[in-house]
Amino acid sequence: MTNILLRSFSLPLRTSGMTFDHNGNYVISNHDNKVNYYTPEGEFLHSLGGFDINERRFLKPTGLICDHIGNIYICDKMDLKIKIFSPDGNFIHALKCHRIGWHFSGPNTISFDNDSNIIVGDTLNNLIYFFKSGGVFDKCLKFKFSLNDIKVDPNGNHVICGINKILVVKPNGERIRSFNCKNSTSITFDHDGNYVFCDSEHKIKVLSPDGKLISSVKREHFSEFSKDLVMCDNDGNYVYYDYYNNIFEVYKGPGEIPSLSSLCKKQIQKNNKTNISVGLIIMLLIVIIFFINIFL
Repeated sequence: MTNILLRSFSLPLRTSGMTFDHNGNYVISNHDNKVNYYTPEGEFLHSLGGFDINERRFLKPTGLICDHIGNIYICDKMDLKIKIFSPDGNFIHALKCHRIGWHFSGPNTISFDNDSNIIVGDTLNNLIYFFKSGGVFDKCLKFKFSLNDIKVDPNGNHVICGINKILVVKPNGERIRSFNCKNSTSITFDHDGNYVFCDSEHKIKVLSPDGKLISSVKREHFSEFSKDLVMCDNDGNYVYYDYYNNIFEVYKGPGEIPSLSSLCKKQIQKNNKTNISVGLIIMLLIVIIFFINIFL
């Protein structure tokens, strides 16, 4: 990984969560209780939320994620809900956990698994909540440390970012491996499936799936450790948010992240090759049967 800083920009208010929509725009939860959309250059587009007295209102938006059609799922840490909006900003519905003893206490991070089921991490009760893709509550898993972030790796395992530890578990909670880190607050994956995270050493670090350090980026700005964030954009670059200095920095990454459409094209090409091979085998069998019938 290089240390090439492509661009940087700052926003009026601090950020507590970020993701990208299906157009590659930044979607950011701000401390004014709004979720704002920005271009990759930091130009404001539009916002959700505010101080309306209805479900559109946020009390403290934190983690958020967009699905493949552009709907956005937003953790409201103080309203104890996951609020879902359409791409044009219309409120769809809210997710809550009604099970006795398993209520939300402070949902702060959200992700999807490989089957589009919803995974919510709660930093106050150290629980991970699982919802079916339609929003129906499924189960909970309890952990012994604070859940700063949770993502699903390309193999479907859950990667949990906590205090001084990155833990990799199977969907049933069975532990696979763990890595030591210094107060890591955010984690994502690059196009090779490597772990990309930020910690209190003021670097963006890249680990292989087996925990070997591949490379690191020494950041332009230094600050006391706080609630920093890191993501990979659609071009494979690393987007780092410095909470203390309230600065977004975009560093050159290893390459383009495969989009859903490109993956679909590859699958179609693979299927076409398979269909051609099957067709040739069938034709060969027909020719063999034809000649057998002639000579017999």
